Order: sequence, then structure tokens, then C-alpha cells
Amino acid sequence: MQSKVFLMVIIHIGFISNMFPQTPFRSGIFLHHSSGGVIWSNSNPNVPQLMNMYNIENNYTGNNEVTMNLDEGFFPSLQNGGNFYDAWHAVFVGESAYPEDDMLLQQHIQNNSIVVIKSCWGGSGIAPMGNPADTLIIDDEAVNSGGRTYYRTQWHWRSIIRVMQSYPDNFFVIWTGIPLVPGPSYDGTLAHRFFIWAKDTLATGNDPILGDFPDNVYVFDAFHLLATPTENFWWGTAYWGMNPLYHDEGDNHPNEAGANVVAQPFVWETFNAAIAYEEIVLVEETSFSESITTYILEQNYPNPFNPNTKIKYSVPQSSYITIKVFDILGNDIVTLVNTEKPVGIYEVEFDATTLTSGVYFYRLQAGSFVETKKMILAK
Repeated sequence: MQSKVFLMVIIHIGFISNMFPQTPFRSGIFLHHSSGGVIWSNSNPNVPQLMNMYNIENNYTGNNEVTMNLDEGFFPSLQNGGNFYDAWHAVFVGESAYPEDDMLLQQHIQNNSIVVIKSCWGGSGIAPMGNPADTLIIDDEAVNSGGRTYYRTQWHWRSIIRVMQSYPDNFFVIWTGIPLVPGPSYDGTLAHRFFIWAKDTLATGNDPILGDFPDNVYVFDAFHLLATPTENFWWGTAYWGMNPLYHDEGDNHPNEAGANVVAQPFVWETFNAAIAYEEIVLVEETSFSESITTYILEQNYPNPFNPNTKIKYSVPQSSYITIKVFDILGNDIVTLVNTEKPVGIYEVEFDATTLTSGVYFYRLQAGSFVETKKMILAK
């Protein structure tokens, strides 16, 4: 073995449904910048009070209560580009200029079943249209012209959501941007068009590039709660800017009226969607566990990972099972499982703390059955 690897205890999940505890999606974290903090605290009632009202309305008590914490810092950090969609794209794929942000996101995902991300008003500064080739540079500011194009922002969203999909033990909410306060010659039509696409095409599984939309992701459309289609000024007509009722003069942040418009739908839509995902997970787990008919080696999750990942596998009959990890050259790194297993669904955790970034392979063998999958360690 070339490198020392620490292994976690193998967890026997069980093969009958009552041994498969329902995964709760009731608590989480809201990752935000200034607009998010305003909506959280300045609404009346505020978001914590609304969560309490939600619990009362649904008779949720004890472990069934919904809760969420407000991240006290700005995330992603201002030095990492703020919370525009290119910065979110970079931290989700582990390629940002500040690796500490990448690591912090992984901690948030590990510590919270629900993770909410949003962009402030700058995320709505989408222009010009661009073209489908705008998918080479993640950093919008590094692009010489037309940084936040429509097509590049689509690429950001698809990339973020693909990573979210690789974390089935988490539920994610991605906000549309907060509309901009109009200025001379302002036109937010592309932002309006983009967020209609995000909600009505992408999130419904009708985007031809992304295809099926993952069950563990929800799009919350704050933009159209706060925007107005047209507003007339002395200099002309503004399209799809912040409704004047929902911001104070010269301020891009929602005022109390704007916070009120967003906060209640945010709480209800977020937890309704997360709890609906609970039911999807329960049905899938129960159905899967009751009818194990073949060996199954699942894709590790998360993937990419740093430094821990989980591998789930199914055993349809009592068998001697081995699961080994190999590097890209085919060298045997570690044996994760090497024992007799009865019928069941199992999960093993792989800790690659001492390994270097790169592509690795893991292989399950049971008699004549062999299956290999690829995983990516991104430090």
C-alpha cells in the first residue's frame, strides 16, 4: 500500500425498510450577503418567527421542527468575488481563488441537511446575451468583455446544480437574483428572461443540456417577487427593475415592504420542498431495500470530495465482498471491505486525508461480479 489511509467504521444499513431511518431535511443554513440578511431580519414577522409559525401551522414539534441558521459572514467572501453566480460556480467545483471558501462550503454541506444559496442584486446584472461558447472562464470579471452574459450565467447554474445533485443527502435551494434599482437606460429584460428560464425550463427538467432536474434542488424566484415589468422616469422607461415600493431611494437592498414580500414565500417554499424530498428519499430507500435483486455499486457521494466520501453498495445474496481503491496508474491504495456479507445495503466511508488530489477508482468484487467506478479527490 503506497499511502496510509484512515478508514471509518463500516455501517450496515440493513435490508428491510424499518432499518432504513428516514433522512430528515428539517434544518439548514442560509448562505448570503447583505440582501439576504435584510430579508432575514427586516421582514415583519422576521424569518425565525416565520419558521415558528410554519411549525405551529404544520404541528411540527421536537425533532420534526424546521430550523435554519443565518450564516453570520458573507459567503462566498468578498475577496473571492462575492456571491455572484460565477463565485458560487467556482466554490462548488473547488476551483475558486480562495481554497478556504471551497473548504468552508464543504463544511456547510456536511453540517447541514438544507443549504440555501443566493445572489444579491449583482446576480441580476445579466447582459449581454453572449453565445453558447461563453463556457471557458468561470470568473466573469476576468472576461475582457461581456462578463455576465446570459449564456455564461446558464453555464454557472447548470454547473452548480450538477454538483448539488451529487449530494443526495442534502437538499439545496438556489435563489434567483434580487432585481436592480433602475438607472438611466436600465434594462433588466435579460435578467427577467433568465430567471423565467431557471424556474420554468431548467427546474422543470426541460433544459436540453441539463436534462432531468435533481429532486434535491429547488429554485426560489425572489426576482419576480420584487421586480416590476416597467417603470417610467424622466429619462425613459426601465424594464424589470426593483419595484419602487420595495426599496428606499438610492438603495439596492429591499426595504421592510420588500423583505415582507420575500420572507414568507421563502420559508414556506423552502421547507415544503425539503420535506417533499424527505418523502422521495423514503420511498426510494424502502423500494430499493425490499427488492435487492442484483449487486449494485453506487457512485460515491460527494464527488468530487475532500477528503471524505461515502460508497454505498447492495448485496442480493450472502457473498464474500471486496472493495478496493486504486490510483490512476492501477496501484492498489487500500482495501475498504474484505469480508462475508449477508443480503443487505451497506455503506463505507473513505477518508483520503493523506492522498493527493486526482482521479481514483474503486472496485467491488463478489464472485464473478466486478464493477468499477471513478471518483475525484479535489483538495
